[in-house]
Amino acid sequence: MDDAWPLKAGQFADMVPLYDPHDLLPELRRVALAPSPEAVRSAIVQAFVDEPYELADLVTRGDLGDPEQVYACVETLWAGLLGWMADLGLAFARDDLPF
Repeated sequence: MDDAWPLKAGQFADMVPLYDPHDLLPELRRVALAPSPEAVRSAIVQAFVDEPYELADLVTRGDLGDPEQVYACVETLWAGLLGWMADLGLAFARDDLPF
């Protein structure tokens, strides 16, 4: 499960089979609509990491001239997100480096 899940799995959610003699399509629907709890939790954590920077108000306004203001906003955002994640029982930690 990732941010493209609706595109990948959604096609199996509302199928009308024209020919399915082995009843494969209902099983695909069941699998597509029942991601594992671990996959859901991983997708939530990834969304917490990816999305906030794309939706930050200063970025959308193009108001990045004051580095201290940007830093303070990002720190406030992360503090809130980490608190929310902790309330949900999610942990953000990586053992690997992306480079």
